[in-house]
Amino acid sequence: MPRLESCSATHVGRTLPSHTGRRFRSWRAICMRQEAGPQSASDNIASFRKTIGGVVVRIRTKHASCSQNRQSKAIGAGRYSALDGARGVAALTVLLLHSAARLQASDGSWAEILLKAVFTLGHASVIFFFVLSGFVLSIRFFGRARVPYGWFQLGRFVRLYPCFLVAIIVAAAVMLCTKDFPGREDARAFSVVWLSPLTLSSFVRQLLLLGVTPADIDLDGPVWSLVYELRAGFFIPLLCWGLTRYPIRYSVAALVGLIAASSVGLAWRGVPNPPFTGLTVIGSVLATLHYLCVFYIGCLLSCLYHKQVDTPSRWLGLLTAPHIMAIGALALLAAGTALHSDITLGLFAGCVILTILRSDVAHRILTLPPVAHLGRISYSLYLIHFPLVLGILRVTGGQISDGYFFLLSVLISGGAATAVYWLFEIPSIRWSHAVSRGSSAAGMREHSKQISSPTRHSLEAVGADPSALTVLPRQRRP
Repeated sequence: MPRLESCSATHVGRTLPSHTGRRFRSWRAICMRQEAGPQSASDNIASFRKTIGGVVVRIRTKHASCSQNRQSKAIGAGRYSALDGARGVAALTVLLLHSAARLQASDGSWAEILLKAVFTLGHASVIFFFVLSGFVLSIRFFGRARVPYGWFQLGRFVRLYPCFLVAIIVAAAVMLCTKDFPGREDARAFSVVWLSPLTLSSFVRQLLLLGVTPADIDLDGPVWSLVYELRAGFFIPLLCWGLTRYPIRYSVAALVGLIAASSVGLAWRGVPNPPFTGLTVIGSVLATLHYLCVFYIGCLLSCLYHKQVDTPSRWLGLLTAPHIMAIGALALLAAGTALHSDITLGLFAGCVILTILRSDVAHRILTLPPVAHLGRISYSLYLIHFPLVLGILRVTGGQISDGYFFLLSVLISGGAATAVYWLFEIPSIRWSHAVSRGSSAAGMREHSKQISSPTRHSLEAVGADPSALTVLPRQRRP
């Protein structure tokens, strides 16, 4: 074997990484033994295995790091097809329960108890929307580049408002072009809307998404959740800032304090449970804080899941196993239904999200083409179905069998939601993405300003763009 001229761990004044130095030293030891004279074959084989073994260990470590980085990039993308499918299933659940609004049962019977429990699934689906929104929206705030607050709010408005505007216009047209029907007081959710004539002032208040009184959501009942969705968007950046700056225990303590304060305040103001509206300005603020706790659960869950991917923890991995999360979800759903507790239902939604993310079976089911289509049109379906279902009852005068009413509700709502998705929601998504690209560019410019001057000058000297510098997370040694 030819002599190695230089086996040191330095090269042109630059210190090489420690593992490179170890590799040089291993090969140098082999060379020295070759120069010293012939040795036994077993010694040479042992030395060779030791050197190759170190390389294999580093390759495995690098492969594990690449896998974690791929998962981190998937989190940073902020889109999960399985979670989109779950959102579609939740929207379909709300539609089916509204379509079954005329089902009745005798007072005090088991059928009535079961019927009330089933109808509670509609509200649990809305809570799932809230937790999922907190989970997905907070992902972008856990990245390296900062998201400007103004760009974030503009992107949210561009994404949500166009479909809402279409739904409100459709609801107003159906209300003005149809007549009321007898027996509406037995139609549950439809018995408390469209009772007062539509005026210009009430229409403007609903366009502004004030959501203070029931009259502000009279045209389209499900809009009440959109009001809290937009309000929570103002606080999510602040919540994520606290999650990234302070230990998790402080965020948990803040969540518990917020739950206690909002619950006491709602009881003091006499706001009904669940608080669709606050009835007054103070009650509306308290209701916003109440539902903000549910969004906070989603943000906290996203932070913990992000940390579990970057730095895996054995105990956290065991606690978030799919079967354990599924059992916890069923228990929390039963408790939340019995107690009428939105916080318990929020924890149920968090367990469902973790189960979906960690279960291959759930992923395969929720990414099937029909379910994936439901996920794409879920937002349009949630907003547009209510006035259309009520319009079917008004057009038929309430003289339609439950079976036909159920079938027409699903077909008409699904078709209308698909049309709204292609005509209005896809353009709004594109506009929102354009805003996100602008915010990403602004965040990268802000990130480049924080690079030290020597580093900036070094990058510019070699013709590199300082704004493209990405700081990779430090990997732990095996």
